[in-house]
Amino acid sequence: AQTRVLRSGKGGRLKSQILNDEEFPLYLYGPDGKVKAEFCDAAGTPILDQPLGLNSNRANLHTMFAVGGDRANANPQVAMMNVLFLREHNRLAGLLQRKHPDWDDDRLFETARNILIVMFIKIVVEEYINHINTSVFRFKAEPK
Repeated sequence: AQTRVLRSGKGGRLKSQILNDEEFPLYLYGPDGKVKAEFCDAAGTPILDQPLGLNSNRANLHTMFAVGGDRANANPQVAMMNVLFLREHNRLAGLLQRKHPDWDDDRLFETARNILIVMFIKIVVEEYINHINTSVFRFKAEPK
């Protein structure tokens, strides 16, 4: 359900907005401080996880991105990674759509998603894990 409300339904892309000529996720909350209707079910219940820490600070609602996971807005580093992966997903979906104009939205979305999963695993294993690794050898992620 979360993935469904984050998808644009056009060319395999995720919903996004352009701010100062750069792509970002949509904002989760409207000006009224409530979760936007497009991120709620028919009864008005939010589908996306609510960001952590909102009980103590609701002043920053207007800056919360609509992304999957309650930690996505927890700190600037995690928000940055979410923005980068949204941009890369939409860039890949656009490339795939130009190369395969006969593919439907689902196939474009899932193919871009699968490519990003491999990229994420490679970053985690080959950069992060190897950075904290104390052994003599380095780990390598092989997508095969």
